[in-house]
Amino acid sequence: GIVLEGTDLQGMQSFDYRADRLVAVVPRGHALRQRKASFAELLKHDFVGLDSQAAMMKLLADAAAELGQPLRLRVQVSSFEAVCKLVQAGMGIGILPEGAAADFTASIGLRSIRITDAWARRRMLVAVRDLEALPLLGRKLVDQLVVVARPGALPG
Repeated sequence: GIVLEGTDLQGMQSFDYRADRLVAVVPRGHALRQRKASFAELLKHDFVGLDSQAAMMKLLADAAAELGQPLRLRVQVSSFEAVCKLVQAGMGIGILPEGAAADFTASIGLRSIRITDAWARRRMLVAVRDLEALPLLGRKLVDQLVVVARPGALPG
């Protein structure tokens, strides 16, 4: 599986896969004009969030609690696309992985703001119980996924 760093991997082997960064998405005319912001600054606004079962929502709730501020969730939805559509409609700001935000921002008039807090940069791992016990096809899949993490292995 592909998991975020910090997941309990006892009894598993793990390999670097990739990193991503969380960003805030806001409508183009939003009061937040900067390209980067701390999460504390973002907490002054209402949020459109993912379903409460999403791991990212626990991360955001924990970060807000650590700052001693409430996470003002105006509405929760089940997909990145729904978050973006409600942000576009002015229901609040959203937090998404940078890659997912890029899929929507330009096409529906949103812009992204990098979150400067260290926790907003997340490391992902490929995890397996026993690499050698996997069928050949499974080992090749892991090899293909892990090559993305090797510096200079692929362009981009």
